[in-house]
Amino acid sequence: MSNAPNIRQIQMDLEQLATDPALAQLLPTLKNLQNALAAGLYPPEIVVGFIDLFRQMRNDIHAGRPLAALLDLTCAGIYIQPDWQVRDVYQSQGHIFNIILGTARQQLEEPELGIPIPIVLLVMDKEQAQELISAIAFDSYPSTVRDDFAVLCTLLQDCAIDNWHHAYGRNPQDWRPFRDTNASFGEITKSVLDRIEGYNKPLIPVYYQIEQVMTDRVLLRKLRLYGCLVVMDTISMHHPIIQLAFRHSLLDAYPNTLVARIAPDARVLQVEQRLLAFTENSRALEFFQRFHFDLDAKCTEAAQHKDFLRWLIDKMPAVLPESERSTSSSRSLWFRPYKP
Repeated sequence: MSNAPNIRQIQMDLEQLATDPALAQLLPTLKNLQNALAAGLYPPEIVVGFIDLFRQMRNDIHAGRPLAALLDLTCAGIYIQPDWQVRDVYQSQGHIFNIILGTARQQLEEPELGIPIPIVLLVMDKEQAQELISAIAFDSYPSTVRDDFAVLCTLLQDCAIDNWHHAYGRNPQDWRPFRDTNASFGEITKSVLDRIEGYNKPLIPVYYQIEQVMTDRVLLRKLRLYGCLVVMDTISMHHPIIQLAFRHSLLDAYPNTLVARIAPDARVLQVEQRLLAFTENSRALEFFQRFHFDLDAKCTEAAQHKDFLRWLIDKMPAVLPESERSTSSSRSLWFRPYKP
């Protein structure tokens, strides 16, 4: 008999968890997992792992433990026990769990302290960077994908960038993209948003990983409609999961999207990369069409942090809401994460 997961049973298990009052705060996460399973975005065993995890959390919630604390413990790697079914898949796919659970944690308490600015990062965390180094990321993909990355590594060495993986941290916003500053991307973004004046509330960056965006159809539609900043790290685009998620998102094809392509050296920006599941190379991306042929000022390339700062300071106001300038009593935000 086949040992393949029963997709219908997994869907039923998710539906059952969604009706449990103890897990009411996880309802958006459960719905997103249902959509991701139906779309084939995650292997069934990952979703089964979430089901086991949420069942364990349900028991602890009934025992009086707060969900926020359980999510924090899980993301810290100290909640899941060795004898739980989820243990093995968490050890191999922990970054996926942390992306989804981190979003769930963020949605538990989102005080309206400012105007949320959605920023989609095509940027690895340190675990994904190690997957590139070990070549695990290229398993099940054509050898040309690994070959392209080898060419990039040679170029990075020629540019005296030997320890490029040290630029990546626990979260994508911890990434240090430029050689002319040691500031993280999160620090750079904050410095830009702090300089933008004329709004009655502070501008607060809300970071999304592209893999996370592709699990939430409603979020994706809002990003396409209202606009966002997409930041494309040229090295991270060699990770197949990041590259494929971005291609399927089509975010760079929407005129309200600001797109910045960033590299640690200008020479890296000239490298052509073959795209997975497509016959084109990277210059077929809509970003390249907008930047090189349309001369769209909402798109840029940068290898120096000051060049990126100038562009972002100049262009960010163009996609911020005019209504937020009018009155301090306004409660309408330009963008907020989806809540059912």
